[in-house]
Amino acid sequence: MLLVGGRELFRQAVHASLENVSDIIVIGEAGDAGEAEREAFRFEPDVVLVDATGRDNGASLATASLKERFRPCAVVVVGEEDAETLIDVVEAGASGYVTQESPLTDLIQATRSVYEGKTLIPQSMIGSLVSGLVTRRREDHAAFERLARLTQREREVLELLAGGANNQEIARVLSISPETARTHV
Repeated sequence: MLLVGGRELFRQAVHASLENVSDIIVIGEAGDAGEAEREAFRFEPDVVLVDATGRDNGASLATASLKERFRPCAVVVVGEEDAETLIDVVEAGASGYVTQESPLTDLIQATRSVYEGKTLIPQSMIGSLVSGLVTRRREDHAAFERLARLTQREREVLELLAGGANNQEIARVLSISPETARTHV
């Protein structure tokens, strides 16, 4: 198991807690997503435990990055009982989620489950997960429909805006007046 999280105390506590668990071996630790990638490349872990507690924890980024580059590894996330965090990390590819209030036995069970290819989400959070995923899909679909209704010129303007262009630059690139560019924006 590779432990990932910005809080060294968390990593050390989990590492120490798992010392006597014979079928789980901690092979490395990483403080952020970049270090996690390097350590995953070096050790090729079967399971990665990511700490998602605290602000700007980078759990979704770390999870997505690890799943993209190291598909065989399973990711378990430890976080607060927060639906948004759960949804974010599940969409990023996490196979397991354990709340920080859970006992160590839950973490051990989650690790074993994801190692076996199963998914483990706390029973109390499944409803929030499903509801949140459905809502996000509806929002994605609605956004896609709005984009589909744009004219070709509006799409060109949107693409230039996304690239950081201002009204003057849009007008120049599309050979239109700045007033027309402003209207499109």
